[in-house]
Amino acid sequence: MTRMNKMIASTLLAAAPLLLAAPAQALGWTVDTGAPDASGLALVLDSANFVAGQVSFGQNNRLAAVQAYITGGNSGETFTIVLYDNSGANGLPGDALDSTSASFTADGWNGATSLGWALTPGASYWLAIEMRDSDTLGNSSGALLPTGLAAGQRLAATAFNSSFRYEAASGNLQFGLQAAAVPEASSVAMLLAGLAALGAVGATRRRDGSHLAA
Repeated sequence: MTRMNKMIASTLLAAAPLLLAAPAQALGWTVDTGAPDASGLALVLDSANFVAGQVSFGQNNRLAAVQAYITGGNSGETFTIVLYDNSGANGLPGDALDSTSASFTADGWNGATSLGWALTPGASYWLAIEMRDSDTLGNSSGALLPTGLAAGQRLAATAFNSSFRYEAASGNLQFGLQAAAVPEASSVAMLLAGLAALGAVGATRRRDGSHLAA
């Protein structure tokens, strides 16, 4: 590999962590229902009402960001985002794999970034919006999850909590959910290194062809 190609490869490898740390909007949403059109019921969010949507992330193996479309909260109120596996009865949320606290800022998309949660490529999961004991969203406000999706990606299934366990939502209530998943840093680095190697081979062949032509 020439000095130039070595420099290209080194630059690409160094860029891999920066790519994974990029804002979710820059990476693109793996799951994106779009904003709900409020044609369905508005789900109340409080300590007794949780909701979850079934999602998959293709061959990606790190969940970077999650946000839900929430209205009616007060700035600074908190809620919890939970990632469940698909092992529950009848394919409902099973074991909680990861969770994080998020803050409501204004009506619209609210959530958390820089998660780095591990995923199994090709598997199905549930993303839940919950109010834990320490959360404040809905305690002094009428926090709601509008439902009804006229466009965008529909959730495969939805569920709501009842007596502290999830049940399938009647009518498959569609709420606003976005999630960004990315490959493992090592996978990106290998891909970029492979591209750099291909570039080196191409450059060598071009030089050889020019020599023969001369």
